[in-house]
Amino acid sequence: MPCQVGITTRVDQRKLEWERKVVGLRDWQVVGPYTSREAAQAAEDRYAAQYGCYANHGGADARGSWYVYFFRYDRKR
Repeated sequence: MPCQVGITTRVDQRKLEWERKVVGLRDWQVVGPYTSREAAQAAEDRYAAQYGCYANHGGADARGSWYVYFFRYDRKR
């Protein structure tokens, strides 16, 4: 079963975005907050390597606390 890991400052909105992109989203987990994007990015990299998940670096820089999210899903739409 595929899994995805990423970082965000807007957890609830990001989950809604992923619910539109994948089928069978489950096991949604959030870790944080992290005080910087760099710290969150390092954690994302660790989780992706540990669990074998997809992860994409990128996105706009933002203010606020950063969080790492993780979930499993059946397939992409």
